Amino acid sequence: VEGTDHLYVADTFNHRIVKRGVNNAYEGQWGTQGGGNGQFNTPRGVAVDSSGHVYVADTFNSRIQKFTTSGAYVSQWYAPSPWAVAVDASGNVYVAEPGRIEKFTSTGTPVLTWGSEPGRGQLQDPRGVTVDASGDVYVADYYNGLKKFTSEGAFLTSWTPAVGQASGVAVDAAGNVYATLNNTWLQGGPGYESDDGRVQRFTPALVPTISVAATADETSVAAGDTVHLHVKVTNTGNVPLTDVTITDANATGCETAPFSLAIGADVTVDCTHVATPEDIPTYTNSASVVATQIPTPVVSDPVHVTVVGS
Repeated sequence: VEGTDHLYVADTFNHRIVKRGVNNAYEGQWGTQGGGNGQFNTPRGVAVDSSGHVYVADTFNSRIQKFTTSGAYVSQWYAPSPWAVAVDASGNVYVAEPGRIEKFTSTGTPVLTWGSEPGRGQLQDPRGVTVDASGDVYVADYYNGLKKFTSEGAFLTSWTPAVGQASGVAVDAAGNVYATLNNTWLQGGPGYESDDGRVQRFTPALVPTISVAATADETSVAAGDTVHLHVKVTNTGNVPLTDVTITDANATGCETAPFSLAIGADVTVDCTHVATPEDIPTYTNSASVVATQIPTPVVSDPVHVTVVGS
């Protein structure tokens, strides 16, 4: 998908890419069967970057081909039997290859691979790959369900659909994950794939998190001077927070009445402390925050201000 206006389809067995617009209006196509520039042999994946380039997983030609959005050939590079392709916001290209994911630059320079090492992140038959807004990579590993990694290939989590094998994956802006699932009929023999597939949506886990950062305008003051402090609270999770309360016993004005904080929102509270001789040689301050959804206090890193005699 290119923005909200254009859809590119890998028409696998017709060996072409089809471009469609608003209301599924036909806007063109390119490709014929073959091994030349701009030709395809069973293309199975397509992705578009923010610069308007189209990447095609040309499966049985063992390559990734890069085009303009009008289908003009740009370049290509080797990738063994690629089944799917995705692009992140920085232009990095992720390719689902047999038993692994390979990451390339936008010009085809290999960056890293992962999935072949034993462990929870090992991949058997990856057939789908996508990247979310945070840069995390989701893989549809056909016989092992869905797996999530960082952009550097570190395993994060996995889950298995109740029925069917995952052959494709996508994620929306809200973090919902969509998987295309094929059913396997045992009556048809091992590996027989039925046509009664489906798309299943998985909602993201609701995780309330918050960050607290304390800063000071001054690095050094004399006893009797005022230290100007700022406490910034940010909702870093995916749950709206209620009854958020800031507590700071060693400053004036930091403590607040309970307030709400939307997802991604932040609040900065300004407060002060008048340095005393007891603060010499260093005044140290931290703020703590709780919310209904986060009852355990989250404490900021301490602020240190040097205090000298007046």
